[in-house]
Formats: sequence, structure tokens, C-alpha cells
Amino acid sequence: MDETHNARAFAFGVGRGGCLGRCPSYSIEIWTDGYGVFTGLGCVESMGPHVFAIPGTAVKEFESQLRSLPLVTVAGNACVENAGLELPNIVITTNAEGKISNHLLCGGDPRIEKVAVLVENIERTANALQWIGEPDSEKQECSHRDEPQPKPNP
Repeated sequence: MDETHNARAFAFGVGRGGCLGRCPSYSIEIWTDGYGVFTGLGCVESMGPHVFAIPGTAVKEFESQLRSLPLVTVAGNACVENAGLELPNIVITTNAEGKISNHLLCGGDPRIEKVAVLVENIERTANALQWIGEPDSEKQECSHRDEPQPKPNP
């Protein structure tokens, strides 16, 4: 979590990671006032933290949509543990009345398609595509930081 925003209320976070190859790995953290931080972790156009802002109404709408999803709280890297290899995944971090929970959806999970649509809407609203970049089919490898799993946990 961005330490400068301790006094502000964390709303939610989303992140993508995993897979062998060129999958982007990053986290997006958003506070209730619309302040946000994108952090590129690997296979993205721009590594490290980038600050943005979205309207408070968008934060409330995204929080409502996240609450309606069938998310399951998990510990550890269930994608690797359950499949024996690194699958593309999405991490959702929610804040329900001060209780922070991480939810991990692995490639192949039937819920991931619906969640991916919401994450793409969040990415567009945060203008994060400028930092994620376009997939490069020519690129053979890309670097990840030591921590390949995005963990948008305040």
C-alpha cells in the first residue's frame, strides 16, 4: 500500500500475474477518494509505481460490482499449488468494513472471464493501459521482479 495514504480508506485492489512467458504482472490499488497506484511488476511497458485518480463515483460502482462477484478468499499461491505450474491469474483485494481479503482466480477457473471483464474496465478507467502496454508477440521473454505474484494488499 502507498504509505502516503494511510489516513485514507483503501477501497480495493486488482492485479494480474502468473503464466510462463509474456503475461503482464502488475497491481492496481484504489482508495475511496479515487486516488490510485498502478505498480508494474513484470512484462509491462512501465515498471514500478504510477499514481492516477478516478472519480469517486467510479470507485463506488467498482466496489459494488466486486461485492457481487462469487469470490473465494485464498492463502498462498493456489494456482501453482493446485495445477503444478504457473497459470495466468487475477488477484482481487477487497475491503469489507476494514477487513482486507485477497481472492485469487486462476486461468481455467470458470469465474475468471466475468472477473476479467471487470478488471479490464478498472484498467481503462485508471488509464493503466499506458503502463501495461500492448502484448508483444515477437518478444520471447520479459523480466519479472523477484515477486511474480501481484499482491495488492494494503
